[in-house]
Parts: sequence; structure tokens; C-alpha cells
Amino acid sequence: MDSFLCYAGLIFTGALVHNEFYAHISTTALPNGIGSKTLGNTSHLLVNPLVGSACFTTAMGIVSGTVDFMKCTCPASQKAYTITAIFGCGEASASGNELIPIGA
Repeated sequence: MDSFLCYAGLIFTGALVHNEFYAHISTTALPNGIGSKTLGNTSHLLVNPLVGSACFTTAMGIVSGTVDFMKCTCPASQKAYTITAIFGCGEASASGNELIPIGA
């Protein structure tokens, strides 16, 4: 139920301000813009950490799920588990650098 309320609120907020942004706005500028319109100029102090924590938990869920899958697929190989964990964390770290605007 909490997820429904969260997504319903996001959809409602997007519907209210959809005319105030151009069609090709970036995925990082949109939450910051909506936050500025609804919460004021200091909204980045709230929005950026929330987006960052959402991205972090999603990335860790994907990495841990992949590592668990490899552990079940190759139960005798600790090397497969370790390589998958290192590669997954490296990929999650590299892609995460583009998601959170610093000082936006």
C-alpha cells in the first residue's frame, strides 16, 4: 500500500507540473525541477539524498541477487562468486556516477 501511495503521489505531482518542463528534459533534471517547483530552492537537500539512496539500494539488490544466483549455479566455485561480486559492484559504481547531480 505504501508503494501505491508513493507512486500515486509522483504521478499526481507529474501531472500537475507537466507543462512547466520541456519534453526532452534529462532524468536527473526532472526530479530536481519538480522538487524546486513544489518544495522551493533548497529541495535538492532532500531530493538528492533520497534519489541516491534509492539508486544505491536498487544497485545492491541487483548485485546481491546476481551473486546469489551465481552461488547457486556454481556452488563449488568460490571464485565465480567473488568475480561476480567484484564485477557487479564495479558496474554499479561506474553507472551510479551519472545518476546523482552534484551541486545541482
